[in-house]
Amino acid sequence: MSRFCCFSGHRCLPEGSRPHIRQRLDDELRARADSGFTDFFTGGALGFDTLAAQAVLDLQAAYPDIRLHLALPFSGQPNRWPEPDRRIYESIKSRAFSVYLAGETYRPGCMDKRNRYMVDRSELLICWLTENRGGTAATVRYALHQGIDIINLAVEAKIRGKNMTTPFKTLPLEGLLNIRDLGGFPTADGRVTKYHRFIRSELPRHLTQRDVEFLCNYGLVMSVDFRGGAELRSAPSFLSAGNEWQRYCHNPLWNENVAPGTANKERQGTGAPPVADLLDMDWVPIYISIVENRKEWVKRCFELCAETDGCILYHCTTGKDRTGIFSAVLLGCCGVREADIVSDYSISMIHMKPVYAKMAGDPVFAMPEGVDMNKRFFQTLPSTMEGLLEHINKTYGTMRDYVLDCGVSPDTIEKLTNSMTEVIK
Repeated sequence: MSRFCCFSGHRCLPEGSRPHIRQRLDDELRARADSGFTDFFTGGALGFDTLAAQAVLDLQAAYPDIRLHLALPFSGQPNRWPEPDRRIYESIKSRAFSVYLAGETYRPGCMDKRNRYMVDRSELLICWLTENRGGTAATVRYALHQGIDIINLAVEAKIRGKNMTTPFKTLPLEGLLNIRDLGGFPTADGRVTKYHRFIRSELPRHLTQRDVEFLCNYGLVMSVDFRGGAELRSAPSFLSAGNEWQRYCHNPLWNENVAPGTANKERQGTGAPPVADLLDMDWVPIYISIVENRKEWVKRCFELCAETDGCILYHCTTGKDRTGIFSAVLLGCCGVREADIVSDYSISMIHMKPVYAKMAGDPVFAMPEGVDMNKRFFQTLPSTMEGLLEHINKTYGTMRDYVLDCGVSPDTIEKLTNSMTEVIK
């Protein structure tokens, strides 16, 4: 039975990177051929597409049953290319097992039609994605929506030898500032929360290669995105493509297609005020409304994390509200002191100052320049988390009792809390 894989990547590749990329392609293709993949789609473009097509054709000497399929946006695609590139294109085309044309002539949308054709017929996408915009990013997002596996060769970090064991409270990353490990907090039963089990952060939108290698060697196995579908489409996570060492999981708090603050109608029942009042709102009633009205989200989070061994990074956009609430629930369930939970929450206000400065100039976040960062919207005041914890205590007694009320089983709670705490040595 045939198994299909497709490729997508940038046309412009970093200078001097082609031998490295080609080696990555060769290694990945051999692994896929050994696991039963027989048919490979490429889009016929310059850059990564050409390297992928050449790699498939060269591999036929060792794997004669594999086949190359070209999916082209229109018949005149190479007409304006330099002559050497046109010759390579025609050579590849002549050796392809099949050629699909999205159209005879160029029309708007033909590239997207070509990309979707490949994804719709494949169970795996191998890509070279370093930017969150353009045709490759759109193809990856479509593949995510279709539910096929994705391997991004551009963020495959060095193979782990021995995992990093050094504990970090704040992880030294270049592309994330509001990031920290939940390890190191003493619990009421004489244990301590483990390092390398849970990391909280803001949106990992611009990670460097050094960041990726650090996270890989730190033991990261999964990233969980709490944002809604609209937020994902406007600002994808750098980790959303997934890869061999970590998988991406989308577990939104809000309605799948609505970002908080975008539509008052969709926000009814969440406790959120009208958008005009957002900058100076009181977060306490909103947090309380979230824990009361989004219990199924808490349940999904606990069950997902309990079934995943290894280090998990979870995030929203700023890493303070949705991320802060889940952190409080996790730590509270482990018996961490309320003062430590409040402290962990409050420090986001300090970490986020330079992040907000960058967001103010980014049209994706639609944050007006010169906005007053002293407004409560941007703060993580101790009184906010204290108000939420007071509500939990008065209504349920303990955080564990609250999580039980969310529908999480006692076994799941025990499994998760045991996995993130250890005896003090």
